[in-house]
Amino acid sequence: MESISADQTMKAITRAVTNRSRIYNNSFALSVRWERDRTNAPADTDHFQAILSTLNLDQAEVEILAEQDQTPGWTLNDKIRSVFRLAANAPGKSIVLIHYAGNGEVKEEQLFAVEGLSRRSINLQRFIDTVVAGDVQDFDIADTDAVFVLDCCYSHVATRTLNSTTRVVEILSASDDYTPEALTPPRNTLTGKLRGEIARRKRDGHHFMILSDVMATIRGNSSVVKPTHHVKLGVSVCFPFNGVTRINPNTIAPSLHAVFSVRIAENMTREQLDRFLTWIETLPPGFAMELDGIYTTTSTLLIFQSAYALFTNLVGYPGVTFISDVTSPNCRKHIGQEQRQEAPSSTLKENVPLSRRPKP
Repeated sequence: MESISADQTMKAITRAVTNRSRIYNNSFALSVRWERDRTNAPADTDHFQAILSTLNLDQAEVEILAEQDQTPGWTLNDKIRSVFRLAANAPGKSIVLIHYAGNGEVKEEQLFAVEGLSRRSINLQRFIDTVVAGDVQDFDIADTDAVFVLDCCYSHVATRTLNSTTRVVEILSASDDYTPEALTPPRNTLTGKLRGEIARRKRDGHHFMILSDVMATIRGNSSVVKPTHHVKLGVSVCFPFNGVTRINPNTIAPSLHAVFSVRIAENMTREQLDRFLTWIETLPPGFAMELDGIYTTTSTLLIFQSAYALFTNLVGYPGVTFISDVTSPNCRKHIGQEQRQEAPSSTLKENVPLSRRPKP
């Protein structure tokens, strides 16, 4: 059974919480769709261009995979390589944003982009894995971060690496395991929701915008199709907003939480647990985290409730298992209080969650 050490857990949380806006010297973007698309993908391309404008990033090059193209996979491979080559050769830190809108499906646990009419397909997972590995053929992308926006069905992907890295590879997906089929325009797609939420935060005067927090808000507000977010390397990208800013997003309590378990390789002592509890109480409101349960065998199983945006920076690490996203606090404490009020002479004892502060 996979597990993670207590030290690795704390370091991963610290990296997510201390995330700061990166200064990118260069930005490159690519929006991809099929010529024979049946999902009204051009509308999502427009949304993506508007997002880039809001973030003061360069506009995207648009790659339309032609109907007569006999090798669309090679065409897309060459285009993605050319974008990353430009980023690698540019001086300073670069970010590349890749957007795909259209049909998608899963074959043998791999995500494919699918043409609407002929059902020709391209393995998108292969491109993602190549970027994660930093192996874009004949040039170095060590100073290049990457964000994939996958606005298609079955776009949820999994796993990440545990290795510490200065690179970021982040994936914003339109669907999850329970709602795998994404929406298409004119309904509110993932790209459309991103456009609206990022623009709202800029209008409200936020100092910066963290993609994981934006995706948590969108997921919490989405009742039909739930988008997902994965940080495959590093921590979530943080973009500063220019102009008049008056709100620090880290001071805003999250509306969506995640309940998840972490299996710690070692059997933690009471002193270690006390130090850990004291430490998580220092986290800012935007990354609130509580320890709801502890189970010990030959290892230690911890049950957490945290800001969803914090969880998405941990998911994929060995030993981290998602349980549910929630909007309410742990009700166990209140149930124990009701039992005592109804039966004051009862010998039952309340199982109080291990937390030193009240639930939000």
